[in-house]
Amino acid sequence: MSINKLEKYIFVGCMATMSITAMVFEPYVVFDENGTALTQDALDSNPSDIVRHLWAWYAKSFDPIFLETPLFLRIMCGVDMAIFGPLQAAIGFALWTERLQSSARWRLVTLMYASAIVYSTVIYFAVEVIQESHRADMLWVVVINVPYTIVPLLLAVSSSNHLLCGCIDSHRVAGGR
Repeated sequence: MSINKLEKYIFVGCMATMSITAMVFEPYVVFDENGTALTQDALDSNPSDIVRHLWAWYAKSFDPIFLETPLFLRIMCGVDMAIFGPLQAAIGFALWTERLQSSARWRLVTLMYASAIVYSTVIYFAVEVIQESHRADMLWVVVINVPYTIVPLLLAVSSSNHLLCGCIDSHRVAGGR
């Protein structure tokens, strides 16, 4: 996997941002059992809770499904919080320390992560388009959320090309054709 310094910084920044979003913002959706985390009463009772206010602003302005988050989306956000967030942090660290470039194991982890997150975002976008397009601001929903699909796909392409080339090279060294 050969990426220049600028690409490395961009990928690391994206992975860090996605990790922080998953581990800081998602708990508001996951642990909101009665659907009141983003109501005006909750906002008024927690005026210094910046994360809650940012979530409420996003939901009210662009993506109202989060005002009354359905169970399936709470589960998806839980997976995002508990699995994808830490993986994004680990992959960002592997990129920063150049372990991703030198380790087939890290590249494989990146491919598995990218596959899972793309699957997850496809479902999310499908629900938004099929069920929520009449009330969501679809342009902003896509603009804000598409990096969660594009960045992992770009990492997967880079990782798979290097992983494939590594397998072919090791096959040649071992005497294969």
